[in-house]
Amino acid sequence: MCAHLRRIARLLNDKARAYEAALVGELATIAAQIPAHDLALQLDICMEVLAVEVNDDVPALFPWTPAGTALERYVRALRGVAPAVPQGAWLGLHLCYGDLGHRHAVEPPSLTVATRMFNAARAALTRPIDFVHMPVPRSRTDDAYFAPLADLDLGACKLYLGLVPHHR
Repeated sequence: MCAHLRRIARLLNDKARAYEAALVGELATIAAQIPAHDLALQLDICMEVLAVEVNDDVPALFPWTPAGTALERYVRALRGVAPAVPQGAWLGLHLCYGDLGHRHAVEPPSLTVATRMFNAARAALTRPIDFVHMPVPRSRTDDAYFAPLADLDLGACKLYLGLVPHHR
């Protein structure tokens, strides 16, 4: 790898660590103001879902290839942030495909990626995930779209499926 690309990779890693530290700090601020039993925190997971769905292979979305697979980076980020959610508070994951002009950035072909990402998160975290939201495009009512849910390892987690479509 040339020196220029190494510098870019180092800068991106530094920014990711700074973002994680800022998010953990914000969670601490929230937790200091709201009792844990009154708190539900939902992590919006969009770019990570897109990266896993397309295997980092859309240059317009991902103009560089960071170290590790998209799924590994997602799990690493969750391990860094989830412990900052206080025990007694609800932790939720919103696995989404974006909302660009009221459309997904990439249409999910099925719930395979969302199921895979949730199962990876559940296996990686020591604290429970209380709820997960997975996308359902308005046009998808076929069994094939939902078939991957057979592999979902929810445990006590609550599953929410759906999309709140924008109507003009």
